[in-house]
Amino acid sequence: MIKYDVLNRYSGEVQFTAEIDCDENESRSIKLGLAVRWGIKSNANLSDANLSDADLHNADLSYANLCNADLSNADLCNAKLRNTNLSYANLSNANLYYANLCYANLRNTNLSDAKLRNANLRNANLFYANLSNADLCNANLRNTNLSNANLSNADLRNADLRIFKHDIWAVCMYAIAEVPALIGAIKEGRIDGSQYEGECCCLCGTLEKGLKSAIDIRDASSPAEQWFSMIRKGDKPDDNYASETALKWVEEFYAMVGGKS
Repeated sequence: MIKYDVLNRYSGEVQFTAEIDCDENESRSIKLGLAVRWGIKSNANLSDANLSDADLHNADLSYANLCNADLSNADLCNAKLRNTNLSYANLSNANLYYANLCYANLRNTNLSDAKLRNANLRNANLFYANLSNADLCNANLRNTNLSNANLSNADLRNADLRIFKHDIWAVCMYAIAEVPALIGAIKEGRIDGSQYEGECCCLCGTLEKGLKSAIDIRDASSPAEQWFSMIRKGDKPDDNYASETALKWVEEFYAMVGGKS
């Protein structure tokens, strides 16, 4: 058994000292991962801790308080993070393949470049989370709160995207007659989700151009507008995944209600 100090990410001071069964010459990532596991069992304070590069694959961190912790580059592959508080934490470039993040609090969390392929994010809170450039292939996003999340350049192929699709359909229900114009705007690269006020070309903004009036459900934080925020002016279905998928969903909706695009 050896003693290993876990430091505060801001002050650099010792936050707690763990007793771990490990060789003194083992790598920092292994020792830090074992220290975190010890800390969970011992109810140590892990918030604000410097846990960058920690080896936590297969670790059970369910219900832990990791608020504001630095977990950048950590290996959390297949980790159990159900109901874990990761709000304001730094998980940039972390490996979260197959991680279980059901009901996790990821509010304002930095997940830029994180590897979330096949992760279970069902019912997780990702309010204002930074998911730019994150790998979310095959991720379960059912009932996930993505309000105001940054999804720029995120890879969402084969992820459970029903929350986005159904919300886009719900918005289209308010302006069925304008859906052909929306389809045309997507095809021609006239969608610009980067702004939401004034003469915007987001989902509601594009539909409103034909209606000559505002749609009452306009909401920049809605899943529908989050999706359209990933489409910039000039992006077309052939070169932008968000545009391609939006076109498919809108055309599917229009066919469902009896229209012909």
